[in-house]
Amino acid sequence: MKKILQLGSVALAVLASTSYAQDDASKASVSMWGVVDVNYGVTTNVGGKGTQLAAGQGGMYGSRFGVNGKSATLSGGTRAIFSLEGAINPPTPSALQFNRYGFVGLEGGFGRLRLGTTLKPYDDTAWDYDALEGGGAFSQGTITSWRGFGAVNNVIRYNTNDLGNKTVFDVFYSSGGVPGNRSAGTRWGLLGKTSLGPVDLLAYYEDGRDANGLRTQTTQAWNASTGTMAALMSRTKLDKLSLYLGYNQFKAPDAAAGSINKTEMVHAGLTYQATKDLKLQAGYYGLKNSGGTLSNDGSKLFAVGAQYNLGVATVYAQAGNLSNEANATLDITGANGAQPAGLGQTGVKLGLVYIF
Repeated sequence: MKKILQLGSVALAVLASTSYAQDDASKASVSMWGVVDVNYGVTTNVGGKGTQLAAGQGGMYGSRFGVNGKSATLSGGTRAIFSLEGAINPPTPSALQFNRYGFVGLEGGFGRLRLGTTLKPYDDTAWDYDALEGGGAFSQGTITSWRGFGAVNNVIRYNTNDLGNKTVFDVFYSSGGVPGNRSAGTRWGLLGKTSLGPVDLLAYYEDGRDANGLRTQTTQAWNASTGTMAALMSRTKLDKLSLYLGYNQFKAPDAAAGSINKTEMVHAGLTYQATKDLKLQAGYYGLKNSGGTLSNDGSKLFAVGAQYNLGVATVYAQAGNLSNEANATLDITGANGAQPAGLGQTGVKLGLVYIF
């Protein structure tokens, strides 16, 4: 499988370079773009040791830098494409790594096919169905410890074009689900979304297995968890008001006796476009773990936010309150196990994001 992907990537790269040479170069394009998002925030009970004032990034959108390219049109309207995109951290910059996207592919009337490294379809889309959209500092990612999000490498990913009513299907398969570890088993997922009048719907299913083909745990952050994930979300637009509802479930059928084998998350929220440039947001996120004799292991997050559009830049403010049950150890940043059991947190962030 690895060799097939490597050969496919080389072939598509050669095809792309050939098209630049032989076709009308004015129809080809390469563009650089990025997001710089910096905030300052106050957080209480950091590790149970007191209040902290610190700079951060990604309060509204994760900071990143990318390069995208399209070849001139090939036969049948098909184009060769590529993308390189990596996360950056402006408060403490380090060497750029293209750890979000690094693929080559084809797109046309058949849809889009990508080979390499990509974010999962859920990570690309879920933020549009969250009142604190954009991957806010206090959001569904926080309460789930960012399970279900992140990049997968050694991947084949295909998505359809719009099939009508904004209906799109997006599927991926990876033979190395953890970034940088290609012997970590397999992972695949299927996302579908559609629109029914003012209501947008999203459904997602993912299956991740370890090198032994087992689905053993759901608590690990990012893509290291090995289990199943199911999500159903909706967004309803009513003039200036938008309503959001969602349900996520993580399961580990092969978990050891007495350990967590199921996690459920529900979220609800709304946004209100008060003026052309000012948007107000509010959301609730509740998570519950279960398995064996485990009890009192859940967390709740209430969050509010405001965004003011300045054109290419946006000023934002966010506040969140996290409460943990007796055995829960979730941090308001999404780090599970970072807090003393049962201790909650409150956080406030003020930031500026610039998109270029």
